[in-house]
Amino acid sequence: MSQGSKRSGWLWLSLSSVALVPVVACQSNRPFDEKALSTTVGTQAELMMHETGQGVAFATDDNGTVKRTMGAGSSTANGVVADRLSANQPLANALPTPTPAPTTMSTPPLSRMTRLFGPAIPSGLGRPMLRALVGPRLATDMTFASAPTMLSTEEQFDQYGKDLRRVMVDRLFVASNLESKSDTVATYWLHPDPTCRPLPDESDPSAPTPAISMSCQDTLTKAEIRIDLRPDGDGARMTLVVGPQKLELLSFVVHSDQFALEVDLPKAKAASDYLNAQLGDGSPSGTYERLAGKFKMYLKKDAPKTVTAGVSVLTAVDVAMMGDDAFKLAASDPAIAVTTDGNGRTATIQVGLGAMDVWTTWDPAGLGTKNRDLHETIGGIYGKAVMDDLKSRIQFTNVGIGQTKFAVTHAGATSTIFDLNLNADSLRQFSGLMTLNADDTLHLELTPKLDLQLGFDYRGVAADYASPPNPLMETYGLALLGGGAAAILDSVKSTATTNGAIKVTAGTLTLSVGSHPDQTVTVTAGRCLVSNNPAPVGSDPVIGQVTAADCP
Repeated sequence: MSQGSKRSGWLWLSLSSVALVPVVACQSNRPFDEKALSTTVGTQAELMMHETGQGVAFATDDNGTVKRTMGAGSSTANGVVADRLSANQPLANALPTPTPAPTTMSTPPLSRMTRLFGPAIPSGLGRPMLRALVGPRLATDMTFASAPTMLSTEEQFDQYGKDLRRVMVDRLFVASNLESKSDTVATYWLHPDPTCRPLPDESDPSAPTPAISMSCQDTLTKAEIRIDLRPDGDGARMTLVVGPQKLELLSFVVHSDQFALEVDLPKAKAASDYLNAQLGDGSPSGTYERLAGKFKMYLKKDAPKTVTAGVSVLTAVDVAMMGDDAFKLAASDPAIAVTTDGNGRTATIQVGLGAMDVWTTWDPAGLGTKNRDLHETIGGIYGKAVMDDLKSRIQFTNVGIGQTKFAVTHAGATSTIFDLNLNADSLRQFSGLMTLNADDTLHLELTPKLDLQLGFDYRGVAADYASPPNPLMETYGLALLGGGAAAILDSVKSTATTNGAIKVTAGTLTLSVGSHPDQTVTVTAGRCLVSNNPAPVGSDPVIGQVTAADCP
C-alpha cells in the first residue's frame, strides 16, 4: 500500500470523528423521532465546538505562555548548540549511529505505528468526500491547508460548529438518506444527493445551489456507506458501516458531555478491504499475521469552557504485517489526555503510554533485506505537565520514559546496540517547574535530578556493515544534579554581540563521553554552558561543541 493512500486513510479516520458528530437520542426503550434527532445532532455539535473554542483559545495566544516559552527555549538552544551543530556536523551524524543508518533507526516507533495501522484504515474515503460534506472552508481548515483568516480562535471554532450543524441537518440525516428505522436503530444510506452537495454560503442567500461533487458522487455510487444510529445511555452510538454486509468501520459514542470515536482494528480491516475493492484505487489492504486491538479518541466537556481531548488504547494492540514490521502496545487509558481550562487559562497534559515493542528490519548495508531482526522496546512514556498561562509557568510531575533498548538478533545471537536510561535509580522520572520571565528568559528547577545515559554498542554487529561505525562502542551522559536540593538552570538571551547561554544557578551540569573522559564538560553553579567556537581539533563531535565558561 502506498504511503499516500495510507495517509489519506488516516485523514478520513481523523476527520470523520469531527464531521460525523454527536447525537443525543431519546430513551432506548421507546421509538425516537429521527427528524428531531437530526436537529439535536446539529445542536450538540455546535455547542461542543463552541466549548472547545472557549477552552483552547488562550493556548494559541501569541503573547501566551505556550508560544513565548517555545520561542525562548529555541532561542537559547540556537545560541548554545544548534548553530554550531548545523555549521559543523548534524547531531544525528555526530552520534555513532550506523552508516548508512537503517531507515528504521531514524523513524521513532510512534511514527511507525501509522504505517502498521494504515492498511487497516480505509484509503478510498478522503478529502473529496469531506469537502463535499462540509464545504470548502471547513474542509480546507480541517485538512491543515487553511488559508489566512482574520477570525479569532473562538470564532473559528464557532464557525466549525455552525457548519457541522448544517451538515447534520441538511446533508447526512435527511429523509432521502433514511433507509430503515426500528424502535432501536435508524439507518441512513448516504446518497450523492444531497450528501455530496457542498454547503452553500450562508452570507449569500441568493447564491445558486452548489453542484454535486463528482469525486464524492463516484465514491458513494461505488461503495455502500451507511450510518447506524442507536440510543446509548443518555446519548447515542453512531456506527459507520460499509457494504451489503454492513461491515463496521468505526463507531461514535455520544453522551451529553462527550463524544468519542472508537476503532476496532480487525473490524476496520474487513471494512477497508471492501472499500478498497469497490473503489479500485490500486492500494489493496495489507495482509496481517496478527491484528488485534481497539482504541478510542474522545472530546469531553468537563465544565463550561473546560474540555479534555484524549486517546485511549482500550485493548492491547498487536499488529504484525505479513513479511514486514510488527508492533505491540499495552492497553493505556488514557494514553494521552489534554485538558484545557479557558476560565483559569490552564492546560494539563497527562501521558500514560504503556510498554511498546517494535520488530523491524535490520539492514545496515542497505541491501533491501526484509526481516524483524531489530527489536525496539520502550518501557512506557508517562508524566503530567500543567501549564498556567496566568502565572507563566509549567509544572512537571513524574515525567519519564521506561528503559529503552534496541537489540539485533540474528545468526543465533542477540546484541543490544542502543540503551537509554533516564534516572535509572530514581524511578526513571523527574519533576520540576519551568517559569517564563517577563524578559522571555526561562527559569527551570528540577528534582530529584536529571541523569540521562545513552549507550551505543555495535561490536556484535560490526560484520553487518560495509563500513563499520567508528567508534564501535560509545556512551554519552547528561546529568543535572542538585545535591539533594533542586537543580536550577536559567537561560541567557542572545545579544547583538554574544550568543545565548545556559546558566547553572544551583547544582552541577555535566556532559560526558565514555571514550574521552578528559573531555567531560562540567558547569558549576554560577557558570554557563556556551558554544565552543571553534571546537578543539580532535574533540568529540558532540561534546566538543560546548564548554563551560563565565556567563556573558
